[in-house]
Amino acid sequence: MRLGGSIPSSPGLQRGCISPRPFVAIRPIDAPALADLSGGEADSARFFRASHQHLINLDFIESLEPGPSGTRVARLRGGREVEMTCRQSQRFRERLSA
Repeated sequence: MRLGGSIPSSPGLQRGCISPRPFVAIRPIDAPALADLSGGEADSARFFRASHQHLINLDFIESLEPGPSGTRVARLRGGREVEMTCRQSQRFRERLSA
């Protein structure tokens, strides 16, 4: 039974395979971990970890607003918003008061 059009033959194409393309394993990019980037003493003066995924340059914060359930939302230059976790919001407030 022919459904129309021909599927090009490929060395990775096996009988019953859904895709005509062979499976190719993709190696992930070796990017540095965020913890590796936020390690130095000089960095702690300019950068703050807002959450597990975000490290904020303090020079780029335009405003800081209260967020839901005790968190804070940092508005950065360029319009990006980063929500701080509750624990990091408390540490940030302590840092500002010191």
